[in-house]
Amino acid sequence: LQALSADAPNKFEPVEKGLKISRPEHPKQRASHVGFDWIGSLTGDFEVTMSYRDFESKSDRADFTCPRLLIFIPIGGANDSPQHTHSVSSEHRRLADGKEIIVGGVREPQADGTKAWRSDQKPTKRTAGRLRIVRQGKMLYYLSAEADSDNFVFTGSRAASDAVVNLIAFNLRSESRNSSA
Repeated sequence: LQALSADAPNKFEPVEKGLKISRPEHPKQRASHVGFDWIGSLTGDFEVTMSYRDFESKSDRADFTCPRLLIFIPIGGANDSPQHTHSVSSEHRRLADGKEIIVGGVREPQADGTKAWRSDQKPTKRTAGRLRIVRQGKMLYYLSAEADSDNFVFTGSRAASDAVVNLIAFNLRSESRNSSA
């Protein structure tokens, strides 16, 4: 587990069939997260799944800094390194108005040399579920399912890269000020 933040007292608590991770409310903007980072070398086709339950949060933000659970995978190398080609993310977000969405997206190169996110989203009302990212060749697919279900629903897909993956992050994020998860 990585407590990738020094700005708030993240809490880790063993619970039946898992680990409860809490990020208490904090008065300042923060760009950190808490979770597990797998580090290794992964090539070719793969499938990554994260299960979660009891997702609770509050925030005054409706943008990308709202509280969320996510799988994040930089492809080719660390973000913004010369080897980096794309990033992919599958997320469960709770917006300020209480609406929840499942988001899947890819950060991809643009003609001007910058990189931009292109994403797809679907509304959800669940607080437990599963997120999945699948790579087949150069195609990335993001899917979601109800908790304890193998019936995954397509969220979206994008062409990307078949470059090596050296990091897969499973995170809880709530970086906007006065948010908690």
